[in-house]
Amino acid sequence: MSAYGELDAGLQGNQQGLDNFIESVVAQEAIFPGKPVMGFLGEENNGYNIHLDTHTLLGDADFVASNSIAVTVIPQGSLPIAVTPVVFTVDQATTRLAVVNAINANAALAALKITAAIGTGTRDIVITTKGQDITATIVVTLGASQAIFADTASIVAKFMGVAIQQALGYKDSTGSYPKTQPVPILTHGRILVPVSVAVQDKQPAYFITAVGATQGQFTNSNSGTYDIGGFFRSNRNAVNLAELEVRGLK
Repeated sequence: MSAYGELDAGLQGNQQGLDNFIESVVAQEAIFPGKPVMGFLGEENNGYNIHLDTHTLLGDADFVASNSIAVTVIPQGSLPIAVTPVVFTVDQATTRLAVVNAINANAALAALKITAAIGTGTRDIVITTKGQDITATIVVTLGASQAIFADTASIVAKFMGVAIQQALGYKDSTGSYPKTQPVPILTHGRILVPVSVAVQDKQPAYFITAVGATQGQFTNSNSGTYDIGGFFRSNRNAVNLAELEVRGLK
């Protein structure tokens, strides 16, 4: 860095300035310094990476007599998990509840903290997960007609802050804080973060939600991203880092 504070280099997760607030959470998966840390309602001390944690599967029609409903969930990097098919019974509401119950009764999904619930409409089923990205499908066969289900992925977890680079913090050979280890996170203040584009000082800050190599990197784009309610306080530097001002839970 120069004597005037311009960012010539640095490490992602390095704090900037002195007026910073730090909290600690327990990693529920490996978390890297400089990345956003997310939390769920009711889990006071747990921290997660960014994931598309909620999948709303919406049918274009009601279930009908003799329909067979098959649900498949594919955790990222894992084999598909098939739920025991459900056969139409009584009516739309009863059958939809039976599908939700079948998902929640699957031991493999329960072990991965993947659960289902009735949606707010009359045809939607909501599958939620923690600590991973998934693909979820519902395929209907048999019967006089078959509803087609579309999946809309979103995020329910809340942005809590950014994991900081701490020399005395325990990190594994990859440089991440391992699962079950405490992770120091900056909840208010300034920190160096990886950016995917040439951001500029004072631009609003977001992070990328889509699954892929850039997931969790910060950007100035509000398209398909998560608004953290903060701002960049520098331009992007030569090693693709920028100073981010974090303004609390969002």
